[in-house]
Amino acid sequence: MNIKHIIFDLDGTLIDSAPSILYTVSKVLYSHGLTAETPLDSSIIGPPLREIFTQLTGRDDAALLESLVDMFKLKYDADGYKATIIYPGVPELLREL
Repeated sequence: MNIKHIIFDLDGTLIDSAPSILYTVSKVLYSHGLTAETPLDSSIIGPPLREIFTQLTGRDDAALLESLVDMFKLKYDADGYKATIIYPGVPELLREL
C-alpha cells in the first residue's frame, strides 16, 4: 500500500486543548471583573463561545457577550494556545510517519 497523505483530527487526537481554553476563559472573565457562576472545567467545552460565556456568567447582555467572545479570540491567539497539551508519543509518531 502506497500512502501519500494522512489526515488527523487535531483536537482530541493529537492534542488536548481543554487547558488552553479554560486558561483563556478564566483570563477573559477576570479582565471583565467577572467570576464563573458554574464550575470552570472541561464540561463547559463544546458549545459556541457565546453559549459558554452565557452559561458561565448567567448574563444575556449581547454587547458583553460579544466583548467576551472577541477578547477570548484575541487572548487565545496571542498566548492562550500555549497551554495546549500534546499527547505523549505524538511528536515521535508524526516524525516516523
